[in-house]
Amino acid sequence: MTRSISIVTFISGTETLNHNIIDFFRYLKKYAKRCELLVYTDNEIIGRNGITDNDIREIVEPAMTKYKRILSSLSNCKYEHILFIDNDVRTDFAKMKKFILNCPENADIFFGKIAVSKTDSFTEHLVKIDKILSHNIIRPTLWNLNVGISIPGQIFIIKKNSFINTLKKYDTLFDDLTIGICAKENNMTVRRTKAVLGSECPSGSMKKLIKQRIRWAKGYSQTLRFNKDSSCYSCILIHGLAYHSTIVVVDIIETLLFRFSPFISSLLFILILLLLSDNDVRELPYAAAYMFVFPLIHTIWFSKLIKEIITVGKEEMI
Repeated sequence: MTRSISIVTFISGTETLNHNIIDFFRYLKKYAKRCELLVYTDNEIIGRNGITDNDIREIVEPAMTKYKRILSSLSNCKYEHILFIDNDVRTDFAKMKKFILNCPENADIFFGKIAVSKTDSFTEHLVKIDKILSHNIIRPTLWNLNVGISIPGQIFIIKKNSFINTLKKYDTLFDDLTIGICAKENNMTVRRTKAVLGSECPSGSMKKLIKQRIRWAKGYSQTLRFNKDSSCYSCILIHGLAYHSTIVVVDIIETLLFRFSPFISSLLFILILLLLSDNDVRELPYAAAYMFVFPLIHTIWFSKLIKEIITVGKEEMI
């Protein structure tokens, strides 16, 4: 049971302070023996919000990536267990308290699930389905097969001393994947809970979603390049294939099966929709749309990945 914890969040650019995190910190202080909150910012923001709590510290480090700030926090945090929360996440106070207080003592990493905070647009519904596929099916399956390296970067707990001398010192866009790779390389203990710990605002438009996936392609290319000599290189490849080809493979199987038996294919299609919607009948139409739209998104991701690999390869040859 974890009774002492450092909470770390990050505010970049024009982001405003998420008071939900401040409220959660004050709520947790009633139950934790020792607790602190570190807020990494580009500009001073705590004082301007009228916050004077001595257990809340602001660290102003402008123009730094989240990963660099995570590295910095390993030295700045007082306590062995560190909870990282993205600034745009809304937490479920009761579930988060249980998550923290019941963090296994032998866990080097402990994480749960993240949901979307709203589904006002068609794209937001698709992102919700994508998260269900990722958090309920792909990620648990990969970890159960002992090839998992992916953690939800929005909320997770690590043991400081497990990572302070092992986490890679380079910079990266894929902080969550890099932390998972470090855990895998060093045979760390990873534990998961099935609880949904919080929610984040999804991409509200297709344009924003595509820009996000292009950024992910750059990050994945970077991860492949930085870890080409890693013992986990095959896991990194499996991760990319699982997250970006699963639904494409399912669509191909469905098409081939339909030619053989439309009835069996239809039954399988319904089962897949139920899995993707997490048995929420209101999401079934969006689950169906997801199976047709997201293969195109993954194609864009793959095209950008190939371009990144070719471009970097040419630069290295010069």
